[in-house]
Amino acid sequence: MSVRRGEPGTEIRDEWLWGSATETVWEFRSDRPLPGTRALLPLLQLDYAPPTDLCGTVSAGHPHRLPVTVRQQPGLPAPRGARITVDVSFDEGLSWRAARINGTGREVVATIAAGGAPGGTVSLRVRARDTAGNAIEQTVLRAYGLR
Repeated sequence: MSVRRGEPGTEIRDEWLWGSATETVWEFRSDRPLPGTRALLPLLQLDYAPPTDLCGTVSAGHPHRLPVTVRQQPGLPAPRGARITVDVSFDEGLSWRAARINGTGREVVATIAAGGAPGGTVSLRVRARDTAGNAIEQTVLRAYGLR
């Protein structure tokens, strides 16, 4: 068994208004598959459900709740004993502060404190780890906007 690390990233500023720059780092354990077989890699995935309007924005003057789910790719069992943390930035990642997490396991709700100003953005940095040693850290700059 070996521990591997992957670090792809994207930056698309001219075409997308939200989520224009992302970086994802995975840590995972894997064994070499038997000859002639394939094995799925245990890459944790994150799903976010921000309470945005149709324009992709939330109110700047009020806290909001951000549901976050960690999962495995299809074909692998759900991660066990997941721990999730969420950091938020209102200055596109120059400074970060921890969000309060409600719940435990694969599905939590982060409370994002009021911050930023109308016309600004919310950036997210989310970390998750399961008991098998698989981990993900994902940063999404300009995840959604503030109105």
